[in-house]
Amino acid sequence: MTIRQHIYSVIICFAGLLSCAVSAQEDPASAQKIDAITWAINSAPPFHVLSGPLVNQGMCDELTHAFERALPNTEFSTVFMPQARIGIEFERNANLCFPCMIYNPGQHDRVYFTEPTHWYPPHGVITTHELAAELTEQFGNPIELSALLESEQYYLAYPHGRKFGDLQPILESHSSQNSYRIVRTGDNAPTAILAMIRANRVHYTIDYPILVEYDKQTAESDMAFIPIAENQNSVVIGAIGCTKNAWGERAVQHLNRGLPAIRNDEQFMARLAMYYNNIPDYFERYEQLIRQHQRETSPQTSPDRSDNQPELPSL
Repeated sequence: MTIRQHIYSVIICFAGLLSCAVSAQEDPASAQKIDAITWAINSAPPFHVLSGPLVNQGMCDELTHAFERALPNTEFSTVFMPQARIGIEFERNANLCFPCMIYNPGQHDRVYFTEPTHWYPPHGVITTHELAAELTEQFGNPIELSALLESEQYYLAYPHGRKFGDLQPILESHSSQNSYRIVRTGDNAPTAILAMIRANRVHYTIDYPILVEYDKQTAESDMAFIPIAENQNSVVIGAIGCTKNAWGERAVQHLNRGLPAIRNDEQFMARLAMYYNNIPDYFERYEQLIRQHQRETSPQTSPDRSDNQPELPSL
């Protein structure tokens, strides 16, 4: 090879490398590509059901399966840990996604959220029918949660690490009443708390009405659900949360690409119907919520959708 040929070969090689580098910079899809996602889940019926007659039939079990169907070229894996530990892992910057979070960016500085995946009717007070009559006589129906917390007469139990959306500030403002709160750790905490209520070890818990439906199917019980005055006109938005780092931002964008298929996934829709059969307009409001969120987060109204996602107003 002559010197001229050698120089020409080097130029061609350099040009090829430069072309590849430019192409990579100009290809946002390549920059955003993600090949694997790890779900972090905990044993918390009816969201994730790891044992019993409805094993693997939790609402969020089916949500993760739906994403796996929608994104077949993505490698999904699952790790099991308590809910409080999941929060710690977010703080440690571990690359994880938690499938069933309350969509509320203002309360989570360690998490990126996907677009909404589903919605919940608001939290309420769950107790026995006998105690429900006593509580509503004293605190109204819907019940005034602030007054109930101030009474220092009734013991509240809830799972360790659990947050309650719009009710969280109310609970935190009454932290002086912590001696009247029992925080339940371990697997299946929501249903274990219901057993504690039936055994008169605690008086009430705060949760979604779907927990009453789940308990009715699995424990053949009949617990009372009392709406809460402070949140009765609101809904709770569900979304997937991923660690707030570069990986988590890519993971959220990747999961969002699967959402159109999720919203038409027959098995996920059937699971929602299973838990919300007593809400005839659930899916009508589901479509309304999706349209509303798309309007609220359109590029014209929200230029930064990753860090400046607005809270949804009540439906």
